Amino acid sequence: MSDLVISGYKDKEEIDSPCISHVYNMDCLEFMKQLPDNYFDLAISDPPYGGGNDDGAYNRFGELFNKYKPKKDDGKKEKAINYSQGGIFAKYNDPAKKDVEDKLGRIEWDVAPKAEFFDELFRVSKNQVIWGGNYFPLPPTRCFLIWKKHVPENFSMAMCEYAWTSFAKNAKVFELPSTGIPFRFHPTQKPEALYAWVYKLLANKGDKLFDPMMGSQSSRVAAYKMGFDYYGCELCDDYFKQGVEKFDRECLGEVKAADGKVIKQMSLFD
Repeated sequence: MSDLVISGYKDKEEIDSPCISHVYNMDCLEFMKQLPDNYFDLAISDPPYGGGNDDGAYNRFGELFNKYKPKKDDGKKEKAINYSQGGIFAKYNDPAKKDVEDKLGRIEWDVAPKAEFFDELFRVSKNQVIWGGNYFPLPPTRCFLIWKKHVPENFSMAMCEYAWTSFAKNAKVFELPSTGIPFRFHPTQKPEALYAWVYKLLANKGDKLFDPMMGSQSSRVAAYKMGFDYYGCELCDDYFKQGVEKFDRECLGEVKAADGKVIKQMSLFD
């Protein structure tokens, strides 16, 4: 059982066997402020880079990723929306679109964290891995990680991603296509295999892990499967709910039916 007593969450899931896996639907800053120094051995984070306010065009930044959400039937026809090819990508900070976005339950997610986030993260953890560290004023590091995505050079998205780390080890490269991630529902969802590689590379047996912005909870699934104690936060209600369902399905063999009932998947050997 965890020795933490956390307040201020809207929802939570706490698994205590065979390893601790506690996650909270709350602001990670409020969570971290309740912790003692160096509580975690390793913090791994994929914070938003702050691209939500860079132009006036429609793009994925600044709102809830809607590609894999079912269309809500409100009796009105919405023009020029293709739900099978990307959903609705609308700017949250455009007042003219605010009413539509509120109905869809979106949040402003792509806002870069303030300095206080990093101060707290470094206080509560002994070591850190921060994806997108090239976007933030972090100190020089010898040990950076590169995820090579196997996308063509003329593709509209980056061919690789960079992670800053606090370790004094050699830099490493991990190659894995970014396409074909199953059950994708988050715009920056990373594969579990990537997190498993990071844990194998930088975490030690018995380490306590923390992800302050879980998103899809891929970091949680990988930690559970590898036997690490894990704590995580997610501010968005929708992402938290879908992430918990993903974890329950992949780690506990539980699937939620349309009527809300939980069905336990059986092994062939049960």
